[in-house]
Amino acid sequence: MLTYLYQLTSRVFRAVAAGVLIATLAFLTLPGANSQALAAPKGTLSETMDLKMTEAAQDFVESVLEDYSDALEDTFSEALKPLKSVTKDLTKQLSKAAAAPTEISATTLAPKVDTAKTALETAATSFDSLVADTAKFKSTLGMTPTQLKEAIDTQLGTKFDDLQVAFENVSEAIALLSDDTAGLATADPAEAVTAYTEHSTLLTQAIETAKTAIAAFDD
Repeated sequence: MLTYLYQLTSRVFRAVAAGVLIATLAFLTLPGANSQALAAPKGTLSETMDLKMTEAAQDFVESVLEDYSDALEDTFSEALKPLKSVTKDLTKQLSKAAAAPTEISATTLAPKVDTAKTALETAATSFDSLVADTAKFKSTLGMTPTQLKEAIDTQLGTKFDDLQVAFENVSEAIALLSDDTAGLATADPAEAVTAYTEHSTLLTQAIETAKTAIAAFDD
């Protein structure tokens, strides 16, 4: 009877262990990740995610610089606006004055000069601000790692700690089931079934907790 129970339980354990292995592999695929890419990774999970983060960092920089380029073009064009019509008009008036100095009086040219002077001063101020703003943005980019770290810490909270505990609980439950199975040949059948059932339930609960901890990364 004990031998039969041992054989039966061993078969059950192997089936459960296979299921646990499949489930664990599935759990290690983070929500939202490419399942095919992580199903057969070239390296460890950490190595795979390190590559993902490098690619994400490159995408982040490209996105920020692309947005900056668009905004910079708009700001640059806006700073040039006061110059376009005024310098063109003043050049035209100066050309007329040079060609026919007697026909262009000082009182006629003076307003044009004043307008051009104001436009040039406005443009100079705009470009001084643009120079300062460019330097400031460059400095801000240098602070990106700190900003990202703060954002990551805020977003993560205790998620990694919860995940670590969840995985440890799954591992401990599997170890308990392994010990149960190893001792089946000499254990009291009733006690063995009770312990095995209890630890199977513990494993199921640990797996569900791990699922919740993994899903939290997508919140």
